[in-house]
Amino acid sequence: MDSPKERRFSITRVQRFLEIAVIVAAVTTVPIVALQHFGQASVTIVAIDWLLWAVFAVDLFVGVSYGTHPRLHHVLNGVIVITSFPLLPDFLSVTRLARLLRVFRVVLVVAAIGRATPALRATVGRTGFLYFAGLVLFVVVSGAGVLTIVEPETADFWGAIWWALVTITTVGYGDIAPVSMLGRLIGAALMICGISLVATLSATIAAYFVGTDADKRLERIEERLERLDLSINSERQDRE
Repeated sequence: MDSPKERRFSITRVQRFLEIAVIVAAVTTVPIVALQHFGQASVTIVAIDWLLWAVFAVDLFVGVSYGTHPRLHHVLNGVIVITSFPLLPDFLSVTRLARLLRVFRVVLVVAAIGRATPALRATVGRTGFLYFAGLVLFVVVSGAGVLTIVEPETADFWGAIWWALVTITTVGYGDIAPVSMLGRLIGAALMICGISLVATLSATIAAYFVGTDADKRLERIEERLERLDLSINSERQDRE
């Protein structure tokens, strides 16, 4: 039998693997949902859809079984597992609730990105640049995905990605603009996130280069001190 220490180590390894899988699955979920919203249902898309659902289902099972996640993660995972079930659109169509499918897709995108955020913190939280770059990516992808679902007539997914980028950076070219109240709320949320996230990311990049210059100066000072110390020691030995 494995010792408790070995068991905890194996669980930690599984958890780290699942965190990475959740990040990849969350980012992949957005374009898959957008393609499904436009009626794309090829064999590849269906297979990827089942694979993404399996990742979130396994993450939920492991989290509940071993208590590796807080309750909020379990709630988000439960929402994702329910709303991303590949047979849900067929079920809603049979029960004449197909109009709710758009709501479920929006909830799915938001919940997936929300679950991926703590996973990102757990994997690269110590690296400020990667963490904030990942957050910016999540916000851009999720904003584009939600706009595609809410206003499919405004832009396709890649056009929505462009709109999300120029919105979060507060550039605002105006070539693509939401017309509904919900779409404008999404744009406002992207602007607010852009003020904080993009500014923080820029500061992180600047701090990295400033820190690199400071490290080089410190190395030069240490080298000079070492040479000075060697010179003093050699002079002492000559006097003796």
